[in-house]
Amino acid sequence: MKKFICIFMALVLVLSTSVCAFAEKPKKDNEYPVIMVAGYSSSKLMMTDDKGNVSQAWGGFDIQAIISYLLNFILFDKRAKEAFSTFTDEQIAKNVGGAVTDLFGHLALDDGGNSINNIKPYLTTAEESSTKALVEQGKDFYITEPEIQAEIANRMGGYDMLYTFNCDFRLGTVECAKELDRFIEDVLKTTGSEKVNIYAVSHGGQTTATYLSLYGYKKQVNNAVLTVPAIGGAALAYDILSGTATLDEENLVRFIEHGMMWEPDLHWLVQSQPLKRIDNIIKLVIPYVLDGALGNWGSLWDFIPAQYYEDVKALRLDPVKNKELIEKSDYVHYELMPNFGENLRKARDEYGVDVSILAGTDNGAVTGLQENSDSIITTNASTGATVAPFGKKFAEGYTAINGDNSYVSPSMTIDASTAYLPDNTWFVSGLFHGMTIKDEYTTELVMKLLLTDDLKDVNSDPAYPQFRATSNKSSKVYFEFKDAPNGKITSQNNTLVITNVSEKNNMRLLAVTSKGMGDVKFAIPKKTVLAPHESVEIKYDGQLRGAAKAACEVTVSYCMQGSVTPVNERTLYFTLDNGEAPQYDANTPYMTLGVYGSDSTLQKAFSEKLATVWYAKILKLLMNIFLYTLKLA
Repeated sequence: MKKFICIFMALVLVLSTSVCAFAEKPKKDNEYPVIMVAGYSSSKLMMTDDKGNVSQAWGGFDIQAIISYLLNFILFDKRAKEAFSTFTDEQIAKNVGGAVTDLFGHLALDDGGNSINNIKPYLTTAEESSTKALVEQGKDFYITEPEIQAEIANRMGGYDMLYTFNCDFRLGTVECAKELDRFIEDVLKTTGSEKVNIYAVSHGGQTTATYLSLYGYKKQVNNAVLTVPAIGGAALAYDILSGTATLDEENLVRFIEHGMMWEPDLHWLVQSQPLKRIDNIIKLVIPYVLDGALGNWGSLWDFIPAQYYEDVKALRLDPVKNKELIEKSDYVHYELMPNFGENLRKARDEYGVDVSILAGTDNGAVTGLQENSDSIITTNASTGATVAPFGKKFAEGYTAINGDNSYVSPSMTIDASTAYLPDNTWFVSGLFHGMTIKDEYTTELVMKLLLTDDLKDVNSDPAYPQFRATSNKSSKVYFEFKDAPNGKITSQNNTLVITNVSEKNNMRLLAVTSKGMGDVKFAIPKKTVLAPHESVEIKYDGQLRGAAKAACEVTVSYCMQGSVTPVNERTLYFTLDNGEAPQYDANTPYMTLGVYGSDSTLQKAFSEKLATVWYAKILKLLMNIFLYTLKLA
């Protein structure tokens, strides 16, 4: 049964973790202390019993071990298959649900959303939470988002001005914002500084947005960078509380590839083996987990997107028994969420806070809700932007609701003109939740936003456009049109720059094809091989389609040295700006969009072939190689 617990916890924990890459050139443009406002998985809570004994209540999970074990379990674990054949779904769910309750029941809140047990953050004061002090005392365990903090320290020349904020995230965003206000006051008093910088992740983004809404008038924040923030909620919470959670195996493996920065890919290998029975077991386990541990967490209720709130509330909460919890959550959904845009703009315009948001887009949710997202938080909830349904794009000729079409993404899936902060929100297509500094581009972007005053808005530097695709190494290839402004293609942009983003593997280019560009052809010289980080310029011949406000797609096909995939492909989207725009038809507002990172027909045929007796054998060999590599890392 412990294996099923690992699966469930992996879904809750893996999807909210954050990881990082390291840059070479430290840079520090201001002397303000930096406060890390963490996500769920990085927080640390301690419990004191009636006898005064203190124990760990939350935190300290080995995410890498859980990821590795999860893959190993899902794909070919023999005992798991035996358990599946021996027990009914209801028996498995009962055992797993009971085990999870035993493990995490101490974290349950009462019907009003108040802690039953004496549970508090281990660190509460600025002095205790100084990252430098924690490092010197050997208490690295208590540093929230440690990889991100290491990167910030690299830029600032040390941990001296870094602080780890802790709160009891279970209690909800308003309570966490109140604690953040108290903590900022303590940091200012301790350092003698007038202001702080904030780096917020996931749940920390909602906490920071709430803090700025309620306490921003104090003008104690200089820069606030909200990365993959759960400002307007999270898909994962809806999936859990609504009981509709399902496991998207392929998307989960993509998520893991992205986080582990695996250059050879495995996601398409699970296309032919959906684990529908696990979906059913997850649905049966959820009531046990909600009743025994998570059901009254204020933060989980604060994560329900506003459009789903009333339905889920009617499903799960009793108007009398949960009256206090409902009042708290109603305040968030009816007083805060509708006004986050106005409050964040007020923080910028009146309180002098340089608030910026970085969000991932063009991924489906790992746990079920199929809306455009970073796999955990919908793009709309993170940013307030108008977003086309997942798998769709705005019809040709679409015009931004507010302002010009520079606010519309190259894929025509995002209209940033309606965002909380239209001019201070960056969107990265294909970026997964918590992976912000797993991408060299977004690493540089967020460090500029946090530690400098260089980027006042999305138009400050063409090197940091509002819309861009991820260059995470798991993507293996990145490409863009030379000198094309913000993803738009004109007749002057006839050169495609293709880069191998791998750290160690060579790439052989096979073909470049396009749809919607017109009568154009890309000719790749024979045997074109790119070394890691090497780029090549490929020009197209022919006539570019004469149209504007129309999305087109380009696909690069290649072979990657060391990859198990016979043919790799990546598809990215661009907007034509080469003539008159087609007439937009409001009666048919959307068109079908190819799936991000879609795989070739050959890949799919190969994956179906693997769904034979050799499937498990081949996959187990590959997984053992990966697990051995992880042990060496």
